[in-house]
Amino acid sequence: YYPKVCLIQISTYADESNNPDAVVDFLIDPLRFTAMEPLGQLLADPSCTIIMQAAENDIYLLQREFNFTVTN
Repeated sequence: YYPKVCLIQISTYADESNNPDAVVDFLIDPLRFTAMEPLGQLLADPSCTIIMQAAENDIYLLQREFNFTVTN
């Protein structure tokens, strides 16, 4: 078994009001999606708040497979 990033879920507010009832979810399949750089830029942006649940292994895999840096 060799760990691999196979699915990325991103949830965010649907508009700038930050209404908790207006949330949208995006699922990204990195096995099919080839342009991962915009996600890496988002994760590296210190002005963007990133919340990850028990993400030690996830961060390791994002760094290893895509050379991403999670800043915040």
